[in-house]
Amino acid sequence: MLDITVSSTELSGKITPPPFKSEVIRLLILGALCGIHPENIITPSPDLGDDIIISAKAVKSAFFDDIQTPVFVGESATLLRILAPVLAIKRGEIAFTCGKPLLRRDMSPFSRVEGCSVESAEDRLIFRSDIETGASVAIDAAGSSQFASGFLIAAAFRSDIRVMPLSPVSLPYIALTLDTLRRFGVEMYLDDDGYYRSNGAGLTPPKSFEFEADMSYAAVFKAANFVQNFDGVMIAGERSDSLQPDAAFRMLASMRDPSVQNAPDLFPLLCVCALTKAHSTHIHNTARLRDKESDRVLSSEKLIRALGGKMEVFDDSVIVHGADKKLLGGVVDACGDHRIVMAAAIASMMCEKPVRILGADSVKKSAPRFFDDFISLGGKIL
Repeated sequence: MLDITVSSTELSGKITPPPFKSEVIRLLILGALCGIHPENIITPSPDLGDDIIISAKAVKSAFFDDIQTPVFVGESATLLRILAPVLAIKRGEIAFTCGKPLLRRDMSPFSRVEGCSVESAEDRLIFRSDIETGASVAIDAAGSSQFASGFLIAAAFRSDIRVMPLSPVSLPYIALTLDTLRRFGVEMYLDDDGYYRSNGAGLTPPKSFEFEADMSYAAVFKAANFVQNFDGVMIAGERSDSLQPDAAFRMLASMRDPSVQNAPDLFPLLCVCALTKAHSTHIHNTARLRDKESDRVLSSEKLIRALGGKMEVFDDSVIVHGADKKLLGGVVDACGDHRIVMAAAIASMMCEKPVRILGADSVKKSAPRFFDDFISLGGKIL
């Protein structure tokens, strides 16, 4: 575990975000269903982050290697929850090995689908499916839309089944799945009962694979701009028509009562930005953040209190008391969460003293280049 001490006052320059992980995972899976090897979709690189590298290896293992070998998915809940319905429906049973934090994540929505079950062993998760021809799949998406996306992809090659996401918490990610399916020639339409059905077209791969820049990573540096009150950091590859909910960061950061229902990854950054204000900020729909890489409500509260700020926690919301950009600095435990690492580094812009981040290497999950970018923009590693 690596500890890093950071300090910053002003950040300026230009950064290039990594590819949008959620889009990459969907494209890798759909590409594999068309017989396209992951290396023909994205070139592995240490700069991509552990989740994308592991996703490419997992798809290769699942579709192109020995199908009896458990598929390793690291700590990526997105990868596991989308891939599990696809492979379980395709094969009947699929085993995954993963990091311990992922073993603790909620997999119950899958087992509540008729004909599906999940078994948790000491070091693995085993998903089984015996969904009948013409089945109607109602999948609980109130805590996460990821399983629902997996079932929608499965319905593209099992066009006899129909899928209904129940109370979806992240509609933009359902929209991303539907948009990605369109790139492969499959239109999903809503029938009279409110279920998604495939138009029956076979999957046809696009002529080329292109990825959006990851707006959750871009939001880290938009938060820096918010703290310093000018756009010192420019973002390469930003799109005005992006479907990514995290592209709405600036609007959410400016609100007194934002909701993170569609953008849970932004929560630590929104907490940091709330500390720039003279008034309090009430952030809503936080209950689902308890089931992330860390209990992200608790880890964000610890971050704020460690630096001298104040935050109140409720069942499904928090109140961050404005500090008018006046924080002391101190020691922040990343709690194994890459989002906490990046938020702590940005919070150092408001601190009298440096910020020491315990377990800063957890940032490798999504952004191994983060500290390189931070330094190139004027941040300091002490």
